[in-house]
Amino acid sequence: KLSDNSNISLGFSALTGEIEASEADRQLALAADAVYTLGPLTLTSEYVFYDQNYEDKNPTLRGNILLAEINLNVYKNEESKFLKNIALRYNYSKDYPDTGNGLGDLHLPAISFQFSDNFRTDFVYVHWKSGESMLDKSWRMVFHVSF
Repeated sequence: KLSDNSNISLGFSALTGEIEASEADRQLALAADAVYTLGPLTLTSEYVFYDQNYEDKNPTLRGNILLAEINLNVYKNEESKFLKNIALRYNYSKDYPDTGNGLGDLHLPAISFQFSDNFRTDFVYVHWKSGESMLDKSWRMVFHVSF
């Protein structure tokens, strides 16, 4: 906690393993993230290193992914019975693979409506390009339900 309305959190995670029923030999992923909150604004960044070896003729998949997100709560009322929060969000990720195009560039602007503690819906625009190929340009509606 940096002040009454500001805080920062840092995280680290690692994954390793094998999948017996596939051609994958070994998988490794390491990630570090930082989240900074200042009042209604939240900034998130994450770095991911991944390495997946394949047997036979397939080359190793290895690279780095950078992610960044800005989230702004434009309306918040915890006591409301219908709408508790409206947030504007922009998420960007870029893959830096050692070989090929990888996942490419992914832009996800969104508006989020929190109706209760257990239900939220997001309207997301997907703009996904890998190399010279446009993979997706579409609107999505995502429902988040927890129970």
